[in-house]
Amino acid sequence: MYIYSKLMFFCLLACFLGACSSAQQKRDTCCGEGASRTFYFKYGSSALDVATKESVKNLAQDLSCYKGNVRLEGHTDAVGSADFNKKLGLRRSKAVEDFLISLGIEPYRIKTITYGKERPLAEGSGPEVNALNRCVVIVFEGVSE
Repeated sequence: MYIYSKLMFFCLLACFLGACSSAQQKRDTCCGEGASRTFYFKYGSSALDVATKESVKNLAQDLSCYKGNVRLEGHTDAVGSADFNKKLGLRRSKAVEDFLISLGIEPYRIKTITYGKERPLAEGSGPEVNALNRCVVIVFEGVSE
């Protein structure tokens, strides 16, 4: 959680304190293609904690200026069976999707997928690596017409 907090702090700081010098650049960089976000989960859980809900609210605000679609990619650590982890990854991405929809984001703009433990974001083993792989990655896709 410490790594996640630090990463989110630096991303937000860079975005809102100068990395985006003009309104257009801010929209393109912070809300548009090439931007991504990662929301982390506790072991075996698909529940959104308070901090994650706040981050998803920020994502929903960004989606109001970005008119494209998003893909929610569910990931898990390597603990447990492939089948269990596929289902857990999907529950995680669906939890983010459901919350975005409750905040007014149109369902057709959201695609949820799961990789389970098949596509780890961090290589290696141990508690820190496992924590980095228990997440949903948000990928901004092209603008829908």
